[in-house]
Amino acid sequence: DPDALEVLYTKAEEKNTDILIATSVYYSQLTGKYERRPVHTQVDKLAEEFGDRVFNYHDLDKYLFYIPVTIWDKLYRRSFLIDNNIFFIEGLIFEDNPFLFETMLKAQRVCVLNRPIYQYNIEIPKTLSNADDLRLLDMIQINDMLIDMFKEHGAYRKYQKEIIQRK
Repeated sequence: DPDALEVLYTKAEEKNTDILIATSVYYSQLTGKYERRPVHTQVDKLAEEFGDRVFNYHDLDKYLFYIPVTIWDKLYRRSFLIDNNIFFIEGLIFEDNPFLFETMLKAQRVCVLNRPIYQYNIEIPKTLSNADDLRLLDMIQINDMLIDMFKEHGAYRKYQKEIIQRK
């Protein structure tokens, strides 16, 4: 979508958000078709629940784990990231998991734009979804980090089942 950044920015400014969550579509170069996957319907459910309202993780309950961990379908306020010292973890794959949950646990103003703003090409070689190596074991360390993060924010008991199911 050639207007994606403008649409995201306008909505983020209008709602004064720390995080604006949108959605994406998957595209197959082999078939020339676009497809929506379960991750898209999860954002739909989030949009149905919250509509145009601003919320934070205290409002989310089960919906916190409906948010895709991908970075490309969100717009983050730069000052929010800097002020909270939030960065990607270097040297590990699945680093988008702790990034998403740390931002969601710290954000005070989140909103949903239920509109695809990014096209993910599913046949690109050497993406993580096609990976077959020992780096996949990084997920164990990432999940341990998530447990610590949720405990630090006093949210572990509330989300214990969802966190453990990710292991």
